[in-house]
Amino acid sequence: MGWSMVLWKVAKYTAIALGLLVVASIVASVLWTLLMLLWGVLKVGALLLAVAAITYVIVKGALWLGSGGDSENPEFASNDADPLDQLRDQYVNGDLSESEFERRLEHELDDGSFDEIDRELERA
Repeated sequence: MGWSMVLWKVAKYTAIALGLLVVASIVASVLWTLLMLLWGVLKVGALLLAVAAITYVIVKGALWLGSGGDSENPEFASNDADPLDQLRDQYVNGDLSESEFERRLEHELDDGSFDEIDRELERA
């Protein structure tokens, strides 16, 4: 085998190696670009989620403060509301008949836990 044949093989394998390096570089660049695109989308999604959560908290807080933080707004009603007020609300909403309302009202008043002064102090 002559020197020309050896040089020809060296040139051929060098060209193949360089071609493979170019292809590997292109594949790596494409993969890196896709990865960075995905990372950007995830960052934007996280930012939008954070903004939505902060907006939700601000709106709910404003609604709660706008309602005075009291039980008149059913969304923010507390479970420790006055039983007489609960009875009155049920009667007004039509959930109780007049006779059922009067029976429950007498039961609440008869148990001794409420008298007129205590009720007025709780409302104040």
